[in-house]
Amino acid sequence: MPAAKNFFALTIYVSPEGNDYFRGIKPELDKENNGPKATLLGAVNEIALLAKAGTIKGPVNVLLRGGRYFLKKTVIFLPAHSYPIIFESYPGEEAIIDGGSRISSWKPANLNGRKIWQADVKELLEQRGRFRQLFVNNLRATPSRYPKKGFVRMEEVKIPDITDLLGGQDRFKASPDGFSATWRNPQSLDIMILNYWISTRLPVKSFNADTREVVLSMTSTFMMRDESGDGSFAKYFVENVVEELSEPGEWALDTAAGILYYVPRPGETIKQAEAFVSHVKQLLVFEGAPDSHEYIEHLSFRNLAFEHSDWGEPVNSIQSDVLVPGTISATGTRFVNFEHCRFEHLGCYAIKFGDGCFSNSVVGCTIRDIGAGGIIANGSDATGSLARRNGDNSYTDNVITQCGRVFMCACGIITQHSYGNLIAHNTISDLYYTGISCGWVWGYADSVSKENRIEYNHIFNLGQGVLSDMGGVYLLGIQPGTRVYNNLIHDIERAKYGGWGIYPDEGSSHVVIENNVVYNTSSSSFHQHYGRENLVINNIFAFGIDCGARLTIGRSRLRSGYSHPGSNFDISLRFYRNIFLSKEEPALMFYDLKSRDCDSDLNIVWSLKGADAVKVKDDKPKPAELISWSQWQSLGFDRFSLVADPGFKNIGKFDFTLKTDSPAFKLGFKSIDLSKVGPRTLIAQKYYVKKEIKRHKGQEQE
Repeated sequence: MPAAKNFFALTIYVSPEGNDYFRGIKPELDKENNGPKATLLGAVNEIALLAKAGTIKGPVNVLLRGGRYFLKKTVIFLPAHSYPIIFESYPGEEAIIDGGSRISSWKPANLNGRKIWQADVKELLEQRGRFRQLFVNNLRATPSRYPKKGFVRMEEVKIPDITDLLGGQDRFKASPDGFSATWRNPQSLDIMILNYWISTRLPVKSFNADTREVVLSMTSTFMMRDESGDGSFAKYFVENVVEELSEPGEWALDTAAGILYYVPRPGETIKQAEAFVSHVKQLLVFEGAPDSHEYIEHLSFRNLAFEHSDWGEPVNSIQSDVLVPGTISATGTRFVNFEHCRFEHLGCYAIKFGDGCFSNSVVGCTIRDIGAGGIIANGSDATGSLARRNGDNSYTDNVITQCGRVFMCACGIITQHSYGNLIAHNTISDLYYTGISCGWVWGYADSVSKENRIEYNHIFNLGQGVLSDMGGVYLLGIQPGTRVYNNLIHDIERAKYGGWGIYPDEGSSHVVIENNVVYNTSSSSFHQHYGRENLVINNIFAFGIDCGARLTIGRSRLRSGYSHPGSNFDISLRFYRNIFLSKEEPALMFYDLKSRDCDSDLNIVWSLKGADAVKVKDDKPKPAELISWSQWQSLGFDRFSLVADPGFKNIGKFDFTLKTDSPAFKLGFKSIDLSKVGPRTLIAQKYYVKKEIKRHKGQEQE
C-alpha cells in the first residue's frame, strides 16, 4: 500500500537549542541552518511570512522538542499569525513554556534556629524585579506567615456607620500580638484579609509600634468588619515574614538584602534540588481586534506544558477574583484550542477568554497548583458591543485542582457575561471558593448569560472553612436555557455561612437543575437566594448541615423591576421528584412558608432518625419555627410526596444507587448514572483525579 499522505503542508521544528534565524525544517541542528527555531514566536513569524507569500497551502505543524523554553517576556499573537497551526510537543517529549528562572545557587545556612538554604538573588532582582513564588522539586513552597495557622483579628478599625460592604479602609489597629515591630522590611509584607466571600491582599506601607497602627498601600475591597455580624473586625494573616520562617517547605524573600530563604522538606538536598521562581505574569497573549473583525483563529496547542508564571502586584475583586488576568489571555479569538496540555505552578488564572472570544475550547487539560482559578471567560454585557460578546466555548474533560493558592476566592471555572458554553466532564477540587460560577448580573436586569450547560462534573473539597457564601455550582441573574445536569457535588465547608452545593444567587431565573447528586455540605445542598421560575427536578440532596434545600427570599423579590411576557409572577422555584435525605436536619427551609413561593411535589423525604424527625423550617419568625411534615402538607405542599426510606445501596459509603424496590421509582424518579461524571478515558486525568481524591481523604500527603 502507498504511504499515507502527510496531513500537514509544512512542519516547523522548535528546540531550546535552536535559533530563530534557522529555517526550522529539521528537528536537529545541521551545517546549512535548516535546524530548529528557538521560540514559539520565531515559528509563527516564519509561518506568517510564508503564508503571506503564498508558498504554503494547508495546515502547519509546529513540533517543539522537549525541554524548557524560558521566556523573558510575554509571547504575543496577532491576527497576522492566524493560520491553521497545531503547536505540540515532539513525540515522546514534553515542551514546557516557562515564565520563571532556575535557582541553583543555594548554600546551607542557619536562620531562626533552623537549618535552612539561602541563595543570593540580588542580581536576579535587579534584572527582573521582585518574584513572588518559589517552587522546589515540583511543589509550591509556602510563604512564611504569621500566624502559622488560622489568623489574628484586627483590634480596631474606623468604619463608617453604614451597612454597605464596599468602600474599605487602608489602615487598622493591630492587637498586641497582631503585628511585630521586629519584622524586617515591612514594605515587603502582605496582609491577607479574609471576610465574607473574598480574600483581599494588601501590601504593608508602614507600622507604628507605639500606636500599633498598620498602614496599607491599598484600600481594602470590603469594609474591614467580620461577616459574623457581632461587631468584630476582620481576620487576617501576614505573609513573607522572614522571622516566622520555620516549617519545612516554607520560604521568604528579604528584598532589601536580596536573599532568598527556604526550609527544605525531609529528604531534599541542595545537590538534587530543582528550584524555580516566577517572573513573567502572562505567558501567551492573543491580541485580536474584534471591533474590526480581525480575529486570531485556527490555532491549536496540544500536549504542551505551561509553568512558573508570576502574579505581580495584588489585584483585588468584589467576587471570584475576576480582575486577576489569565496566564494565557485572549481577546478576539475564534477556534483557538488547548488540548491535553498541562498548566501547573501558575500565579493567576490559567486561561482567560475575554472580549470577542467564541468557539474556543479547553479539552483534556490538567490545571493544578494555580494562584487563582482554572478558566475564566467574560465578554461585553447586555448593553455592550455585540462584537465583544463571548460565548459558544467548550471546557470539557479537564482536571482543575489545588487552586486559589494566592487569590483565594477564585473559581475553578467562571463564565461571566458569556452564553452557550459547554462546561462538562471536569473534575474540580481543592479550592477555597466556588467550583463553577455562571452569570454576572445581580438581580433581574438583562443578561448575556444564557443557554450554558453545566453537566457531568465532579466537584468536591471546596471552601475548607476559609471563606463564606460559596457553592459547588454558583449562578447569577436570569439565564434561560441554562441547565445544571448530572453533576456530583460534595464536601463543601464554609467559614461562617454559605457552604452550599448548588446555589442560584440573586436573580437566578429560568434554570433547570436536574439529576444532580449533592451531599456533605456545611449549609444546605441546594440554596436559592432569590430568583424566578427555576425547576429543580430528579436530584438527590443529602446531609446538608442546615437543611436539604433552602429558599431565602421569595415573593418579596419576585417582581423587583423584572417583567417577562408569559411569566408566572408567583413562583420562585419548583421542586419535583427529588430525594431529600438528612441526619436530623430539616428537609426544607423557607422564608415565610405561608407566602407559597414555591411548588413542591412527588418528592421522597427521609431522616436517618426516622419518619417523625422529618421537619420543615419556617425562617420568617424569630426565632425560626420547625413544623412537622404533615403541617407542611396541610399548607398545600407535597400532597403526593412520600416520607420513606429511599433505599440507597450503601449510604455509609455515600453510594446513592437506588435499590430496585425504592419507593422513589413509584413517583417517577429516574436513576442517576454517575459513571460518566468527570473526565472521559484520559489516562493523565485519571491519574490526577485518583491522586486528588486520595489526598482529600487523607490517604496521601505531599
